Amino acid sequence: EIDDILQSDVSDFEDQLLSRVDDYSTVSAKLVQKIEFSQQVVKWWNAADDKYKLKFSSVMNRIAQGRRSYALSKRLQNSIWPIYESKLYGHRILWTPVNRESESHILVWCVSCHDYVPRRMKQIDRSYSNL
Repeated sequence: EIDDILQSDVSDFEDQLLSRVDDYSTVSAKLVQKIEFSQQVVKWWNAADDKYKLKFSSVMNRIAQGRRSYALSKRLQNSIWPIYESKLYGHRILWTPVNRESESHILVWCVSCHDYVPRRMKQIDRSYSNL
């Protein structure tokens, strides 16, 4: 099951993520003001090797900059809520655009093996209704 969304205690994770992005300062404030991560994503990050961390950082940076391609933001079908997937080698990053207090955010739900995406989508649909 998808863990509760983190509201705090991810500063170390965010610092590590931002330190791996080559030019994070180019992220446009008009596009995405904040990226939020679930506890599952933080756990995945802590267990991932450097190759995956670097690629994850790159993908998140491109999404935050507003870049969209099929590999970066494929809209998943058969979901009640808008869920997108981004490719990460053999895995998928599942995320949702969210507006909070008139700001554009991205909520990253999980990093999942490609085979488990339908199961994760159902979990996200259940969790999304609680936001």
